[in-house]
Amino acid sequence: MGSQIKFMQCPDGELQKCKKVVHTVSLHEINFINSCIQGFLVLFSGDTGEIKSEVREQINAKVAEWCKDGKAEIIPGVLFINEVHMLQIESYCFLSQALESDMAPVLIMATNHSITRIQGTSYQSPHASP
Repeated sequence: MGSQIKFMQCPDGELQKCKKVVHTVSLHEINFINSCIQGFLVLFSGDTGEIKSEVREQINAKVAEWCKDGKAEIIPGVLFINEVHMLQIESYCFLSQALESDMAPVLIMATNHSITRIQGTSYQSPHASP
C-alpha cells in the first residue's frame, strides 16, 4: 500500500435506498377494483358488475386529486370499433359526446359495407354511419 491511499471511517446507522415504482393502471381497472367487495381479487374472477354512481364519483375525485398532486396522469386511449355498420343511432350520440370531451380517445371504425341503412332508422348512408 502506498502513501497516497487514505482509509475512510465506515458510516454508522441505517442504509437507506430510494426506488421509484411506476404502475400503469387503466381507469377501467380502478373502477372494477373499487366496485367489487373482493377488491383486486375480482380481476381473476371474471365478474363484470355495474359500477355504482357513488363509487364513480369517489374514483373521479381521487384521480383528479392524483393528477393535481402530480402522482398520476391521464393518457387517452384508442377506441377500435369493428363492424361499425351494426351500431344503432343511439351509439353515435354516445360516441359524439366521448369525442367532444377533454380526454377524447382516438377513434378507429371499420366496416365492410358501403351505402347501408343505419340501424334503428330508415336512413341510408355510407358505411351505415350518420
